[in-house]
Amino acid sequence: MTEIIPRRHDKNMPMDELIKLVDESDWDAKAIYAAKLVWGDGIESDPQAGIAILQEAHAAGSVRATAELGFRHVDADGPVPQDLEQAEAYAALAIERGNRFGWLVRLNIAHARQDTNAAFEHGKMFLSQTPPQERNPDIVYEVGGAAHFAGRYAEAIPFYEEAASAGHSAAAINLSLMIQRGQVELPNAEIITLLRSASIVPAGAALFAQRVFYADRHGEEVDPELQIEAVNSLKAIQYQYHSTYEMLGDAYENGFGVEKDPSAATYYYKEGAECEDADPQGPVTSSPGWVNVVYALRLAEGKGCDVNLPAAFDALERAGEIAQESGSIGTLAEAAHHASRLAELADQPDLRKRALPLLEKGAQGGHPEVMLALAKALLRQTGKVGDARPWFVRAIACDDVVSAVDAANCMLAVDCKAEAYAFARVAADMGADLSPDLAGLDPAARDKGLLFMKGKSGQKLYGELKVAIAELVEQFGPPVD
Repeated sequence: MTEIIPRRHDKNMPMDELIKLVDESDWDAKAIYAAKLVWGDGIESDPQAGIAILQEAHAAGSVRATAELGFRHVDADGPVPQDLEQAEAYAALAIERGNRFGWLVRLNIAHARQDTNAAFEHGKMFLSQTPPQERNPDIVYEVGGAAHFAGRYAEAIPFYEEAASAGHSAAAINLSLMIQRGQVELPNAEIITLLRSASIVPAGAALFAQRVFYADRHGEEVDPELQIEAVNSLKAIQYQYHSTYEMLGDAYENGFGVEKDPSAATYYYKEGAECEDADPQGPVTSSPGWVNVVYALRLAEGKGCDVNLPAAFDALERAGEIAQESGSIGTLAEAAHHASRLAELADQPDLRKRALPLLEKGAQGGHPEVMLALAKALLRQTGKVGDARPWFVRAIACDDVVSAVDAANCMLAVDCKAEAYAFARVAADMGADLSPDLAGLDPAARDKGLLFMKGKSGQKLYGELKVAIAELVEQFGPPVD
């Protein structure tokens, strides 16, 4: 029967002490040395030699070597081929021999199989056998994360809280995000404590600031002292993280913890816009692209800066690119809507031309105001009713009566009375009060040579329009806010 050799040495012991034990044929020491060989930890890397020694130590009964071989067979990029069945065999033997790290091997196997429920159960078993003084916050966080992503939110709380209390910022951030999303509930004082502990990293500082700046959104009293603390945290750790800059912009715009200063607000929004990314590393306080929208509007309105419409369009185009890449449909629509509005207010053909591609992207998201703006822009730029009509129809299919009235007015403006009649009648069906010009469109006028378009009367176009709208509603369903 193989002698079971327990873990009895600290793997972080000085190298000279470790080598001395290896020379004395201490198999637990040899397992530690072999693992260092695999990774080049303090010595020159020799993965194959390290694996060979681990196999010898395993055969000799080292429980450390058994678990270590399990870890190596889980690793897809390690010195041995990934073999989850073999890893499981090593894990089971390690557990049988009394090595709790076999459960950690099983946690890693579950992650490799994308089984978060199993990962949580195995991680929980590992921690249940781990003495309090040896509980690693990274592992505690990982176990909490497995419960979190398995949808077992309440079970994640104690693990996240433990890791956060040990200084693990990501645990505090994840727990606060679960709270924000309504997945778990904690008293506000505990939430503030969690976020304060997370504020040593940029994402944590941003979330802490968002919570205390907008405490009233959570039914809490605004605390000026906490706002000052949040601003100081942001300033200490703002570097190249757009949400920290956004929160500093909000602070100076609204007087959260500082005196209001429009110029400072614009400066921070500009910094945030420049480093905003479609794939930010970590949680953010607003959807990707939004800081660029905010900065663009300040440039357009001259808030804390000189009016600069071309630069505002640069920011809106960047917002659109970021939002489209990240799938932030709402922000893409906002960027498109503001680009169209600014182009109209400025009455500049070059800006209208720049707004059109953004409108075309934004209209794909199903927002009626953007589809309506695109229809108007196309009608104005091409003069072709056929280019604009589909987008008017799409907007109306979102149950948007404004789009129906605007479509009728636009068609009347280009003297397409038959189309105007059709859209006006749809608007009336939706309960709109029509202007005298629209209300006066009469299908009987066809007899006078009016309300006719390519051989179709306004009455016939109205019927076709109703069918087209019904088909779109059936295809896309009701609009999504």
